[in-house]
Amino acid sequence: MLSITSSASIALYISKRKQKNQNNLIDDLKTAMAPAMIFAVIASFFSYVYYNNINKDYISDKLKLEEIRWSDSTNIQEIKSKNKMAYDNLSDEEIKSQQMNTAKTLLSPSFNMSISLLIMSIWSILNGLVLALIFRRVIFKNYFDSPSPKDS
Repeated sequence: MLSITSSASIALYISKRKQKNQNNLIDDLKTAMAPAMIFAVIASFFSYVYYNNINKDYISDKLKLEEIRWSDSTNIQEIKSKNKMAYDNLSDEEIKSQQMNTAKTLLSPSFNMSISLLIMSIWSILNGLVLALIFRRVIFKNYFDSPSPKDS
């Protein structure tokens, strides 16, 4: 998150310094989001490669823990008591199978990549908007109104 914020602010600062005239907020948002989105895609791809190729044991260890968790009948009875409508007609093995399938989906590298890309994209958009407003209203408030040193 810090890398997304810093890349967006550096890009926006450099862009604003090079501008001759004030542009609109959408252009500033695009300028701030471009490097942030590139970083988000690279970081999401790295998380996929990491969990898929480098640290395969992490997912298998987590799945083993889930297997142990759902082998205990008290956990199954607890989930049955919390949601009687959904689990009342299911056997303990069916509930265990459903929970293990859910765990496999949630722990898969592609799901982790998708969720991290989504979160970083939302962060990039909101961060870009806030940075654009801060740069326009605070940092470069009088930058385009005053005559440049060359003109005076």
